[in-house]
Amino acid sequence: MNDSLSIFSTGIVTYKDLLERLGELQSLLTSNQASNSISINKEIYQIMARYGVREEQLSPIIPSSEQEVFVKKIIDYLKSLPVVKITLAFVPTEDFSEVVAKQLEDSLGKKIVLDITTNQSIVGGLQIEFSGKYKDYSLGPKLEEYLKRKQSAQLGNSNGVKEVK
Repeated sequence: MNDSLSIFSTGIVTYKDLLERLGELQSLLTSNQASNSISINKEIYQIMARYGVREEQLSPIIPSSEQEVFVKKIIDYLKSLPVVKITLAFVPTEDFSEVVAKQLEDSLGKKIVLDITTNQSIVGGLQIEFSGKYKDYSLGPKLEEYLKRKQSAQLGNSNGVKEVK
């Protein structure tokens, strides 16, 4: 079932995108319950059309009955998508985020959602946290270590000792 639901993650790259889609679907459920409408297919088609998904792609997936149950399954599926936290030194463009997400998805072998934060002190590169593991590919700590070594070497020279290279 998750394979057929994966189409509903189309266009979701960042955690912000995920929250927006969940909000749309939750709103759809709420308005449907309030109006006692029995057909929500049209609204689902409209939501997904904004992300380039055509009605023909959805019609074989969306049941004609128990539509509220189906929307709840979509919501549960979207909430189950793994979130990869990354920290960058800059605010990424949408294109950059898509490239990073694609590379991580290829590496992990599954759809992921990026939770992006910025921290200029990392200078460049990125930090990644996923599934309890943390990797630091940033330049900040490396630059700091280099500057400390350089400063230490200069302090050593200040007492008249010549540095040997």
